[in-house]
Amino acid sequence: MKVSDALRSVFRPIGIGRDQAMVVSERIVSIATTISSLEYLVQHRHMNPGGLNDWDSIKKAREIDNRVLRSVVSRLSGKRVSLGIHAGRLVASAGLLALPSSWSTVRGMLNLYNSVSYALLTPRHRFGTDGSDQVGTLVHTFNGLARLSASPRSKDTFLWGLALQTGMAYGLSGWVKMAGPLWRDGSALAGIMRTKTYGSEPFFRWTQRSPRLARAVTQLALVFEALFPVVLVTGGRLTRPFLIAGLGFHGVNAVLMGLGRFLLAFPAMYPALAYVTVPKDQPVGRERDDSVLPLLALGAIGVGVYAALVKANRRKIVMEGWPHTVSMTTRRGNTYRYEWGGPRGDASEPVYLFTPAMAATAEHFAWITESLAYNHGKRVVMASRPGYGASLRHATEQFTLDEALDDLEDLVAETVAEDQKVVLLGHSLGGELMRRLALRLGSSKVQAVVYLDPTHPAELSRSAQQREGAEKMTDSLQQMVRYLRWGTGFLMKRPQWVNSFPHNYQERHLAHYTDSRLWEAALREWHAVYEEMLSFDGTLEVPDVPALLIAADDTLNSFPEQGILYGELVPGSEIESRRDREYRILVHANHDSMLSDSKVAERVVGHVVEFTRELTTSKVVAS
Repeated sequence: MKVSDALRSVFRPIGIGRDQAMVVSERIVSIATTISSLEYLVQHRHMNPGGLNDWDSIKKAREIDNRVLRSVVSRLSGKRVSLGIHAGRLVASAGLLALPSSWSTVRGMLNLYNSVSYALLTPRHRFGTDGSDQVGTLVHTFNGLARLSASPRSKDTFLWGLALQTGMAYGLSGWVKMAGPLWRDGSALAGIMRTKTYGSEPFFRWTQRSPRLARAVTQLALVFEALFPVVLVTGGRLTRPFLIAGLGFHGVNAVLMGLGRFLLAFPAMYPALAYVTVPKDQPVGRERDDSVLPLLALGAIGVGVYAALVKANRRKIVMEGWPHTVSMTTRRGNTYRYEWGGPRGDASEPVYLFTPAMAATAEHFAWITESLAYNHGKRVVMASRPGYGASLRHATEQFTLDEALDDLEDLVAETVAEDQKVVLLGHSLGGELMRRLALRLGSSKVQAVVYLDPTHPAELSRSAQQREGAEKMTDSLQQMVRYLRWGTGFLMKRPQWVNSFPHNYQERHLAHYTDSRLWEAALREWHAVYEEMLSFDGTLEVPDVPALLIAADDTLNSFPEQGILYGELVPGSEIESRRDREYRILVHANHDSMLSDSKVAERVVGHVVEFTRELTTSKVVAS
């Protein structure tokens, strides 16, 4: 065979018909489904009490919001029922492998059984599922609906849906990875290869010996994934080359990463892609009905419009503030918008000023501020730093933490009378900002500082675990900014913690979380914080004011060094007789739940009220 003939054969469309495409697809995916269910049947001990997939433990997560559906899933999640469903999946897959294609209705029902059964089993199988199961479910669903459709047009509509899903699966994966510098420079590949779960020690060592070649291999894989959707618009000429490359791609992943079922699940989508890319000048292409494409294009436009409307509505919620929001302009030209709570007019009582963590707003203090203001009669000020929420950053120079401190100092001058004191309360990064603000204002203005699981400037230099996590933070924040700017916020799942806050705060929390401005502000702050923490010289200056530090036990258990670091923020707290420095630990609490969990937050309030009461009654002055 001549080289030219060989090239023509490679770039020739794959002449596969509608029925053949469904049969081949069903048989490939049925093998993957069989392997998946066999794994669960063989490892059924994990469903026993105390096992990885013990339903009595998993159901406490309450991942299903709909109560009726949750009840159905719960009834089907007993061990015997689950094993019976898996046995049924084996029977259905065997039928798809053995029954003739002419039994279209039966094959359609078997496909849909595998799809529905996976959806019902997913909540009880928290461990063991992966992307191949999700892809397999898509293949079963599209083929099942195509089989049960009466008209060729409907069948082709579902096959087009599967083909488009194939293009999106590869294309989005490629472009998402390209957005991350760790993938572009090849280091992500080495990082994966060094893990126990998906790694390969020989291949990892190769990436270290040949970094340039490893980078080239990584970039070649990214290009393959990112350009995969062009198969849909090249008249079948690139179908065969890309599908061959795809088989090789998944074959390598199966060997190196142990992702064997991916080698079956993804290629099960290929027959539909081959079918819809056959040119119209060929017999198979002439029989295919492509009338769904204009409707899909219209649907895509509709989704884009919907995404824009959701983004605009949530931005409006973010920017409108609360009914009694007050605005002020700082020396930096930034706009601080803040809210008051509690009684007015008593200068003998301090103002409680809150500043939140990075990537958080004043609303995160809802449980604490409302309890202090309305249950304990404290005057509170809640404010999101400029750039977050309705507060606006107008400064044009590069952001530094000094800018945040200037803004906070101006906020104190605006909200606290000259003859009145302030209690500074900060969570996470907010705690570090309050430490620095207390150093500026001094004991003549600050009655106390309350640190809630605060950031310590030496965290990265003294904790290898936190330093490793911090190295990935920039990439994570950049990706959030990028995707939310594209209007993808409507696709984000409502986080469970949103529902933990008071009802009137929940939609506002969701709006903040899915708004790119929050993540832009977080990224800006992170750049400043990261550089300062890396260059920290180890000398911590502690304000000469009373201080209370409240730590979550989960933080101390997760990061052993944190206990020592926290102790440095409240020196003297180990002296029992000294009441102006306190270090208290919240049991059964984590970094977030100390704000979001109403019961834990109330314990925080109790500690704050008790500490400030003791300061007032005993007239303690920090030594």
